[in-house]
Amino acid sequence: MQKELVFHIDNLAYSFNVEQELENNLIKYVNTDSNISTRELLLAYIRLANDHTLLQKDLDEISKLLPSL
Repeated sequence: MQKELVFHIDNLAYSFNVEQELENNLIKYVNTDSNISTRELLLAYIRLANDHTLLQKDLDEISKLLPSL
């Protein structure tokens, strides 16, 4: 189910329709209850990208352990 998520970035509002799972991941890094700066948004992106990179690394290591088909 999609939900409208509103971000206030540098005193401008941006709204997006997102799935509940995505919202849960985004709000770990970005405060949706108040205005945030571009710097804070960039920092949230870097944190999320870092988490993604670590997960990808773990997946690659697990994939190497699987037998080839």
